[in-house]
Formats: sequence, C-alpha cells, structure tokens
Amino acid sequence: MLTKALLLIREAETADALASCLPLHWVEERAESGEDALARLALGGVEIIFADLDQPGVRGENLLSQLRTLAPWTPILVVLREDRRQDAGALLARGASEVLLTPLCPPEVRVRIEGALARSPRRPSQPLAKSEEAILMGQSPAMIGVREQMAIVSPTEIPVLVLGESGTGRGVIARQIHFQSPRNKGPFVVVNCQGVPEDLLEREFFGEAREDGVRGQIADASGGTLFFDEVGDLPLVFQARLIKILKDREYLPQGGTLPKAANVRFIFASSRDLAAEVSGQRFREDLFYRIQTFPLRVPPLRERSEDIPPLAGTFLQSYCRELGKPFDGIAEEAMDCLLWYPWPGNVRELQTRMRFCALYLKGGRLKREDLPFELQGYSGRGVGSYAHARLQFEREYLTRLLRKHRGNINRMAQESGKQRVEIYRMLRRCGLNAAKFRA
Repeated sequence: MLTKALLLIREAETADALASCLPLHWVEERAESGEDALARLALGGVEIIFADLDQPGVRGENLLSQLRTLAPWTPILVVLREDRRQDAGALLARGASEVLLTPLCPPEVRVRIEGALARSPRRPSQPLAKSEEAILMGQSPAMIGVREQMAIVSPTEIPVLVLGESGTGRGVIARQIHFQSPRNKGPFVVVNCQGVPEDLLEREFFGEAREDGVRGQIADASGGTLFFDEVGDLPLVFQARLIKILKDREYLPQGGTLPKAANVRFIFASSRDLAAEVSGQRFREDLFYRIQTFPLRVPPLRERSEDIPPLAGTFLQSYCRELGKPFDGIAEEAMDCLLWYPWPGNVRELQTRMRFCALYLKGGRLKREDLPFELQGYSGRGVGSYAHARLQFEREYLTRLLRKHRGNINRMAQESGKQRVEIYRMLRRCGLNAAKFRA
C-alpha cells in the first residue's frame, strides 16, 4: 500500500534531503506554495505532511492552522531553521506533530516520522486498506459524529454496539476502534453469528478442553478484541452463556471443569432493530442492556449524500491506479446520477459500482454513459433530502465561481465571503478540483 507524502519546502536542497529519508515505497508530492499545498490536501489521499512555514504571502502560524483544519488527523512535521529553535514549542502547541531542525539529520528524521505516524489516529497498528479508510473519512456531520464517538470509546474497555444497515462499514469501524485502543497489539477476532449451527458455533467459540481439541475464538482473541458480527442472530441458548462471560469475565471450554479468564474487549454489531427483537422475544433483554452500554449508529449513505463525491472519487481513482488507467475526475452529469441514486447497498455498493466503472472507463473522465445502466436514469429525480439539495446548490455555486475566477481561491473567497480554508473544504465535499479551471 503506497503512502503519499506532501512536501511544502522552499529550499530544493532541504526538500531533496528530506525526500531521501522517506521509505522507497512512498509517493512524494511537492507543493509550490501554501495555496498549492492546501489545494492538493483538499483532494485527499495525503497521509503525512512536511511543511516549511516560511512561505511568501502567508503567516506561518496561519498556514499551519489551515493545514490542520483540512487534515485534523494527518501528521504534520514542520521544518525549522536551527536559529529558530525557540519557536518549536509554540508550533507544537498550534498543531505540529513534530519539528525538524535544519540541517536535517537523516536517522533522526526517520525516527521522528515513525513516531508521528505511530501517534496518529489515522495510523493504527495494522493499517486499514485505503478503501476502508475512505469509509471512515467522510466529512458529513453524521460521519464526523461517528469519528468523535469512536475517539471517546476506543481507549476504554466498554463494550460497543455498532448499529447500521448492511454495507455501511460496521466491521471497518469495529476494527478501527480496536486499532485505536490499548489492545491494538493483540488479535482482532471476528465471530460470525449468521447461519452457523448452534453446536458448531459453541465449539468454535468456547473451544474444547482436550489437548487436541479446538482452541476456540475466545482464547484466540486473548489480549485483543472479539467482534460479534450480526449479534442479533445468536441463538438464545448461546446468548445466555454470553451474558455470563460479560458478567464474570470467564468461560468454560467444552468438556472442561475449570473456567478460564476471558481477557478480551467486546464489540458487537447488528443491522437489526435489537429493541424490536427483544419485544419479539428473539433477543434476551438482559443481554441487550449489557451490550448497548455505548451504542454507535452508522448512518446509511443516503443520509450523508455530501460524502458521495469524495468517496466515489477515492474509490474510482484507486481502481484506475490498479488497472494502470488515467483518472481525470467525474463529470457533473455523472455525479448528479450518483447523488440521486438511493444506494440500498450503501458504501459497499458504491465501492462495487466504482470498480465496475473503472473496468470500462475510457478517456480518464467518468461520464454519465460510463455508469451502470440502472444508475443512468436517476439524474434529477424527485426533490430529495435537504442535505442533498444543499449539496447540489453548493456544487452549482462553486462551479460558477470556479469558472468565473478560473480556479483562483483568493478571489472565490472574497466574492463568497468565505475563508479560503472553507472554500477548500467545500470543494472537497463537492468533489471539485480548482486546478482544472485554471487553464
């Protein structure tokens, strides 16, 4: 998996020295100015930033603030002259992850890079795939709320119940909670609760006491996290045994007489309305109240339509790169279809559709006729949600500004009465690239 590093360094010699410290499999992008860096950052995909804040036309602390606003979880390593060492503390307080003093010492730079990545919430001990990261990085208020809840509960041992429709990314969120927790060095074990015979489920979960018996998932997860996917499908008898484990923090393998400690953190997920399952006596009420200590609802894609442009662009760009094809964005009429389609399969369906589009894409730019046939007829249907209508307005408004000012962010900000960083955030939300209007 490639890591993209953004370098905003004025002196070519320093930039070259820094680039030589990066791992060979990293992709390096060099920005020519603070504005160029913000534009590249708004397009997404940057995982670490190296910035010399002495840029013409902008105060260093303002530039750092703008970078941090656009990339709240991305490590930012500030390059500082030795004679300005006294400014390091203030820069760290303003959001810098590390401060690198010039002339650079390559071994120290590499250590600082590893430290910044290890401390970053976006860099778990076992990184998620790019497509999974994209699911978490939506900028809608709903997904920002999900990430805030994850940040609150991840460092704790509290059981988490992740609720959401199929395809919304419940499993991705469960893994990220594990990777951001103190147990991130331990295993993450998934218990599939759907369609497994009860006797097999118990043997695979509890294990067997005899020496040559099955070890069991609860033993495999020791020191880590157990994730029960679709917990609402567990048989009632198994639910009763699970309550005892949650209460006593110990379990009994099949055929055993001595209980063993259950040194695991529990995360549960369900696409069902568990309260309704309790009312229908298909799910134990006492188990329901134990596992819903911290419920975390993942919104369906139709409720966060502002995330569709960046998600679609990220998926399509990734698949085009895999296929060795050029990618030049998504045409407005194609994006309109994506925004109006209801996405019953949620983010998983969007990901699958973009893989299909990448296979048949010609010319680099996704047009309406490149979409699967069933999506082509959704342009402009109905009134839609308020969030969708607002996104449509933002996209049309920004497109007019981009054309009028030929992609000049300063002029767009002046006319709209918005800050530059707000313009960049809106462009990213709408899947628009200012650079394409500067020709």
